[in-house]
Order: sequence, then structure tokens, then C-alpha cells
Amino acid sequence: MHQMTEHRGDISRRTSRIIGLAIAASVILVPMAAIGIWYLFHADQLPRVKQAGYEEARKKWRAADIQNYDLELTFEGSDRPKKIYVEVRDGEVTKCLENGRVPGQQRFWDDFTINNQFKMIREDLAKAARPGGFAVKSNVTITLHGEFDPTYGFPTQYWRKARGPTPLQCKWKVDRFEPVVGDGADKKGK
Repeated sequence: MHQMTEHRGDISRRTSRIIGLAIAASVILVPMAAIGIWYLFHADQLPRVKQAGYEEARKKWRAADIQNYDLELTFEGSDRPKKIYVEVRDGEVTKCLENGRVPGQQRFWDDFTINNQFKMIREDLAKAARPGGFAVKSNVTITLHGEFDPTYGFPTQYWRKARGPTPLQCKWKVDRFEPVVGDGADKKGK
């Protein structure tokens, strides 16, 4: 009888330890899982681009009148991410690198200037404003998200977010923007 009571005590202690460990694990793992799930759905959230915000940013960019700058950005389209470097002098691209190499066709160099970024956003806003503007299947939704630099107005991030089967998704993030002053650079010192 004494052995049986001792055996029940061992089982009771083991059960208590297991329950205690389960509670401790739950206290730690449940919040971690909740944070992970939140991050999964909200990590890449950018505010929606609205016409008024676009216009305000465009006005700032025009007022800044920066004609000479170096720009580095990460671009993601239908293929793998690309690191882009663009050198603009007197409003024209003088150098462009894609993943450290000169792109095969020079006609793509202008695609990454600030003015052409604004052009792409303007065209996307126009398409988004009319039904069927993106000419995609009905099971595809496209939303426009982005942020603009508070000083100069240029797009710091932009995301044409597509849900569903389409190659229309694209995204870029400015990693570095530097106005250039001096030798052939902006006379206003911007």
C-alpha cells in the first residue's frame, strides 16, 4: 500500500510538472505566434496612394527643382529583385547600373528617374480610377501603396500590390537619394 501511494505521488508530481511546462510554453509561444501572424500580414503595409497625396508630393518635387542626383533603389517586378543605381545630371540619366552592371539596353535607363517614377504612379492612379483600368481578370485586385519624402516629395517606396494571378505587381524602395552639388550639378545647391 505504501508503494502504491508513493507511485501515485510520483505520477502526480510528473503530471504537475508537465502541466506547468505546458502553461509556461503557452505563455511564451502564444504571444510569439500572435506577433508572427501580425508581422506576416502587416510587415509590408504602406499607406494607400491617393491622388491628393500624389499631387502634393509632385508639387514638392517640382518646387525642389533637383536636376542632379544619385539614386539607389531596390526594384521588384515579375522577376528577381534588382538593385538599381541611377546618376542624373541636368535632368538626364548619365549612368545606370542594374545589380552592379550596365543594363543591356540604354532605353530602360530613364525608367528609374524620379520623374518617371511619378509618371508611373500617375498612370497607375488613372488606371485604378476606372473600372477595368488594369485590364486584369475579375479575380485580381490591384491596390497602390506608397510613401513620399517629406522634404523633397520623391517616392521613397511604392508598391503596385496585386492579389491574384498577374505579372502586374511591382515594388520599389529608395535605399539612397543624394542631391549632387558642384561641377555640372544643380546651380541652386539642392
